[in-house]
Amino acid sequence: MVISETACPFIGTVNNHVFYLKASLQNKGVENIIWAHIKSNDLLNWEVLPDVLPMGQRNDYDEDGCWSGSVIHNNGKFYIFYTGVQGMGTKKFCQSICMAESDDLIHFRKSPQNPILLIDEKLYNAPGVAWADPFIFWNSDETSFWMLINCKSRKGISSKNGCIGLAKSKDLKEWKVEKSFYTPNVAPYLEVPELFNYKDKWYLFYSETTDFCMTHYRLSDNFRGPWRIPEQGDGIDGSELYGSKTIFDNNYRYALGWIRRKEDNKDSRQALWGGALGIPRKLIPRDDGSLKVYYPESWKTIKKKKIILKPKCIFGNLDVSKDNFKLSASEGAALSLCEAEQNNFYFSCKIKINEATL
Repeated sequence: MVISETACPFIGTVNNHVFYLKASLQNKGVENIIWAHIKSNDLLNWEVLPDVLPMGQRNDYDEDGCWSGSVIHNNGKFYIFYTGVQGMGTKKFCQSICMAESDDLIHFRKSPQNPILLIDEKLYNAPGVAWADPFIFWNSDETSFWMLINCKSRKGISSKNGCIGLAKSKDLKEWKVEKSFYTPNVAPYLEVPELFNYKDKWYLFYSETTDFCMTHYRLSDNFRGPWRIPEQGDGIDGSELYGSKTIFDNNYRYALGWIRRKEDNKDSRQALWGGALGIPRKLIPRDDGSLKVYYPESWKTIKKKKIILKPKCIFGNLDVSKDNFKLSASEGAALSLCEAEQNNFYFSCKIKINEATL
């Protein structure tokens, strides 16, 4: 099975093209999300390109925003499949699958047939709940395009019945909704799904907010499953990295996701539903298929002269010596931050955890 160049972000032949969501802030109280666009040839320095998906017109299926989706290249054209949002903040809230196409990956035209796909209520939960985040790829085994969709099962309780739906097409225009692709009964939503083959293993990504705000993944030897949880843990770089999608440079895959900003930009404050794109995570498979996370090679170039870090105790006990510091707590948790005068720097460290630490 071959998966065509696809994802959001999208990788091109020379530059890595990354599409991401941003709020246009047109109307206060409504998210007004649109698609923005950047590119890079080293995953370190980025060029800002024109926005590609503006808000829809009144009564359009995307009049209240263009939410997450994916990009695919087919027969000389580029296609964006995205989530059209209508009736935001009302009982008529609805999500549908929409499409736009381009000849140059810069200028996109929304399809006059939008929305191209509405929820099938015989197979999935009613509209207004979840029908979003389409991920498109070519399935050579079935000689058809597959679309994975964030949606809800008709069975189970609402807090656990999030599933990844499936639709199929021969031409990217006419789609037939199929039974669920993956229903693990673990979370209310399995957002921004992605499926890909990497180093002889199959990986299924999704994000959910039940446990902090995380990107999870599953492993399999076959694209149909069964899917298993990796023994080393199923999170991509822990909590707070959300909505991760990958790009591929013919050697490694890199996960790009967003990190939630904290209220008043303080780590100890409430996490907000919004943030910034994080550093690209280089994914290295272990022998068992589980993924280790590294930074891209290009990021080594930002290493500068030695700088002084100043440990600052937030709570607990902090003992500072010449080359290290010890963080402890007589009861409860301990937290320390390191302050630096230089805004951009390369940081590495070794952490030794006491065996008695819980």
